Amino acid sequence: MVKAIFDDQVRLADVKDILAASGLVVAAGPSEAGVYTLAPRDAQITDIPPATLERLRADPRVRFVEPGAR
Repeated sequence: MVKAIFDDQVRLADVKDILAASGLVVAAGPSEAGVYTLAPRDAQITDIPPATLERLRADPRVRFVEPGAR
């Protein structure tokens, strides 16, 4: 799982694009603090590859991303 916060100006279509490009889906959220819990689209994958985390961190539409509890 990954915890992520998207920029306040990001539209739903942008979030969908980001998730599709990363192979992720929203598992929970957003919380009151705007935190989403993201999971691999393929339920058989247990760990998010480091390259996926780096891709998300490099995206200016993503303000925060860190591995989170399962």
